[in-house]
Amino acid sequence: MDVKRLLTMQAILSVAMTLAGAMFVPYLVSLGYTSLEIVLLYVVYFAVPVGMLALARNWRIKNYMLFGLAVRAASYLLMIWADQPLMILATSVSAIMITDYWVIFNTLYEESTRKGNRVFLNNAALSLFPIAGMFIPIIAAWLADTQGYWILFVGGVVLMLPAFYIAAKAGERRINIDLLKADRENTRIREVVLLEGFADGTIWIVPSLVTLTFVTGNIEFGAFFSYLGLAGVASAFIMGKLSDQSGKRHSYISVITILHGIALLVSGFANTLWVWALAMGADTILDRLQWPFTWALTAETGADTASIMVAREFWLNVGRLIASVATVACFFVLGNVQQVFILGGIALLFYPVFMRLRKL
Repeated sequence: MDVKRLLTMQAILSVAMTLAGAMFVPYLVSLGYTSLEIVLLYVVYFAVPVGMLALARNWRIKNYMLFGLAVRAASYLLMIWADQPLMILATSVSAIMITDYWVIFNTLYEESTRKGNRVFLNNAALSLFPIAGMFIPIIAAWLADTQGYWILFVGGVVLMLPAFYIAAKAGERRINIDLLKADRENTRIREVVLLEGFADGTIWIVPSLVTLTFVTGNIEFGAFFSYLGLAGVASAFIMGKLSDQSGKRHSYISVITILHGIALLVSGFANTLWVWALAMGADTILDRLQWPFTWALTAETGADTASIMVAREFWLNVGRLIASVATVACFFVLGNVQQVFILGGIALLFYPVFMRLRKL
């Protein structure tokens, strides 16, 4: 499958998944879910891919991509009936896509790039979600207020349908998955990916919960996340092209991860809407800059691409799982989930250290 088809699928899913997910936390809050219950759902969400990658063996690309898309679509429909057992099931089913779809997509995509264009093309894929995030959250908020939350989940499923057609043409190639073998072949990336996953886990979980303490109403919530979607899109393309041309991966990654860590530390202490908005805006810009570089860094370690992506996805989700558990601990110890950003910031400050220790 070539880059154009893969980017087309990414564009389709960026719109569909952003529509279905933009108001997920406000939806749960409207149903009476507490912050602790919402964080526990994320614990389940990140535990599923860790377990699945440990058990995975031999994947046929077309079948698993289609199955990953199907279970995500099914999970959106389950979320309409959101009593607690069904929501736990929906969260678990939704997480299957991380392994069955994204590991394969990432493998095919990285195989289609080369060192001279890798960061730029990674930007092309990774920027589609923030581009969708510039306008869809505010639209989703309006739809939730006028039609109900159910239309977001149904709309997400409908918008996903063209991706099934493209995935059906993925071919019959198989990817052999052996997590222990992949981990042994890629031990150099273990610590940096774990740190990246931990920081990423805090960013997945906390912003929506904290933003709801500063704003009232779905429209304000959607507008805030549309503002975050705007941050960093153009600069990511510029920096990606510069990195590909200059080859200075390590210099860019060191600067970006340190600044990103500082932004997360500030986010952990933000106590007004304006400070929160500025800190999260900086965090979003730096996050958009960071991911294409770190993705390219691990892809260029010299091992087999599929093996790298399996090891990377496993340790990313281990980091995210630890972050979700740390968020639960913050809730019980401090009565507030926001301070987990401090731990995420510290994790990123150590990224350049391990990058050099592992000679990446």
